[in-house]
Amino acid sequence: MQIDDFMNMLKVNENNYFKRKENEWEEIKTLCNLIKETTDYFKVFPNDLDHKLMIDNFNIVLDNMVSLANTLEFKEGIELAMLCGYLLHNGFLSESGTYHYQMGIIDIQPFSKKFRLDLALKIFSGEGCCRHSAKLLSFYLDRFNIENSITSTYFNNTKDDNINEIRLFLSNYKKNYINANHCFNHINDSKKSINYFVDITSFPFMILYADKQFAYSFHNKDYKLPLFSYNYDVFNTEFRDYSKFVPLEMQDYIELYSFAYDALGKCLSKDNRDLFIDFYFQSQRYYHKINRSYNKIYFKEKRLTLI
Repeated sequence: MQIDDFMNMLKVNENNYFKRKENEWEEIKTLCNLIKETTDYFKVFPNDLDHKLMIDNFNIVLDNMVSLANTLEFKEGIELAMLCGYLLHNGFLSESGTYHYQMGIIDIQPFSKKFRLDLALKIFSGEGCCRHSAKLLSFYLDRFNIENSITSTYFNNTKDDNINEIRLFLSNYKKNYINANHCFNHINDSKKSINYFVDITSFPFMILYADKQFAYSFHNKDYKLPLFSYNYDVFNTEFRDYSKFVPLEMQDYIELYSFAYDALGKCLSKDNRDLFIDFYFQSQRYYHKINRSYNKIYFKEKRLTLI
């Protein structure tokens, strides 16, 4: 049945249903049209042209990022994290050539709950927050078959450890979701049999280690963040027992920092300046294409009140 047929049926039988003023009938018709348009959207979502174009263009950008890493001879997870952070915070992954950390971003509907490609795509607009940069790095590490995941935590500005200890206790006790406000990447280095975390929200990024289900930094004694094993949110799809993670030895930590800052040295080297400029101009047109498709989807979903 078409919307007009449905409305005519209601009008003919309005005494049997309810009485409505003429302007109220128009409001009902508008609402019905919106419901129909939303239903039609989800029938093709996310296989419409703009979604497919974003996936294709994103893969080209990832290809360029992989090629850049290979040219620089970066293979370790920590080196790739440094390169990704450098590209991000220096505007090499933005159409405008700038990047700003931005809170309160409203994302488009997820392509799928498992992959959340929509989060990584936001980076190319020149703004994002922890979930966007973490997801981009995760896709990047996947290209090198490096085992990784995204860890949810709670950043407490008051630096009151008791609050986060209570949060972690309740999460473990109830085996339930605890609201998180921050996330970063977990990397499993199988060759060295170590687990560590990198937070590329800021740059240079922090390297963290796990001890008794909290994340710590050797460089910042006040840094103590809970690692939620039962926090099944946009990233965590399975239980992760962070309590069994072995803390990093100082020697492992020093080695990671050595790799990271050697990688940073290559990024900053004048000898590689043209390499990064070439990368940017090879990728910029794909940022533009991604942003164009992203914005079309964003405004369509906003009009349909999906976001």
